[in-house]
Amino acid sequence: MKKFLLVLALLLTLVGITNADDNRENSATSIASPTLRVDFPSLNSLIQFFYVERIDRDPSIEMYLTSQADATPRSYYLGKIEPEGGPPNIESVFTMDVDRDGRKELLVLARLEVRHSGLQTSGNYFRTYVYKANASSTDFSRLKDVEEKIGEGLDGTREGEKVHYRYRDAASIRKLLSRR
Repeated sequence: MKKFLLVLALLLTLVGITNADDNRENSATSIASPTLRVDFPSLNSLIQFFYVERIDRDPSIEMYLTSQADATPRSYYLGKIEPEGGPPNIESVFTMDVDRDGRKELLVLARLEVRHSGLQTSGNYFRTYVYKANASSTDFSRLKDVEEKIGEGLDGTREGEKVHYRYRDAASIRKLLSRR
């Protein structure tokens, strides 16, 4: 099993580097986090995040998932997290049955550093991405209604005033969504 996971991680790295973005002349790719094992959409799937660096702006993060729903491992592009005032970071990755259909969804909590000194605004901006797999676990969609319930927000200073965003970690998000 360990050899299989290592092979999957290497495959995912190669797929991510070769397919991450068609516009390679002004970008470079580097790993944004270690390969993580998640039970989405099937047991022992792997998720990896790559920084896609651009000359003219902060890097974005592209997300790739490798799963083995049947005998063949497959890699899927989940999406991109764009920078907003600073490069994005992955704070947490976890699963939860948010829509109570008996199947877990994937939640990715991103943190973006905000630096707007002219507006007296700085801190960390948090946004959660929620993914659902289709019945065959070969296609993924975002659950926008769940993302809206969690919301997004700044934890820091906005126009000179302290602000606090509540959902900065997996525990606070789980608590919120368990109340549904």
